[in-house]
Amino acid sequence: MQSSSAGTVILETKRHLLDFGEMTPAEIAEFGSVVHRLVPAVKAATGVQRVYLLALMERAPHFHLWFVPKKDVGELRGVAYMAQTPPLSASQSEAEAMSRAIRAAFERT
Repeated sequence: MQSSSAGTVILETKRHLLDFGEMTPAEIAEFGSVVHRLVPAVKAATGVQRVYLLALMERAPHFHLWFVPKKDVGELRGVAYMAQTPPLSASQSEAEAMSRAIRAAFERT
């Protein structure tokens, strides 16, 4: 099981592909539209000013893009922030509530 901070969203493609280069023009257009709506939704629900995006193309060709809310605590930035062990800053019920808040904000856009 992977852990991440509350508010982290993982967007994956419907079909198996390695990266953006294997997307059709229609897929990249839809993907861009979702990203355009999802970043503000994560910001609104989590109260952060920045959302880091992370895509690693390791192992199997199945594209995942992580949206990680950048909390304004500590001195870590960029890669160092992403490399830290995520704080388990929320209970299961709080994480579920955050998920619902992100979905609601996404659906309003």
